[in-house]
Amino acid sequence: MASDRVRTLAIGWLLYAGFILSMACFGLPFILAGLIVTQLPEQAGQAPPFWFGVAFASFGAFFSALVVFASIPTLVGAWGLYRNYAWAWILILMLAVWHFFSMPLGTALSLWTLHVLYTEGMPMDFSWLWRRPPPASPPDSPSP
Repeated sequence: MASDRVRTLAIGWLLYAGFILSMACFGLPFILAGLIVTQLPEQAGQAPPFWFGVAFASFGAFFSALVVFASIPTLVGAWGLYRNYAWAWILILMLAVWHFFSMPLGTALSLWTLHVLYTEGMPMDFSWLWRRPPPASPPDSPSP
């Protein structure tokens, strides 16, 4: 069972994923502006060309989709950390390194993540990464 600190950290990552998902809303005005521009009648050359509206709408849709797809690993990692899956600890550690440069929320959450997860101890045994193989025994000498 995960400790309260790890569960609180998971809730923090869920909130951060929600914050990232809210950034997708910034693409909506571009989509709406592009759709409005494409519907404007061309009167004496005052309206922008049709391709301009399509470009605006495409940029907004691409930005929103990119933000949504970028937040999926954060949501999955936070859910796994809340459920105390071992793979989620690794995913959250990788995301902590990735979001470290997202000032100021990502940096604070990353530092808190590194502190909590390294003081709680990993739920898996990674000692095989640095364990040396046992020394080879000398060959048996033939008996006379």
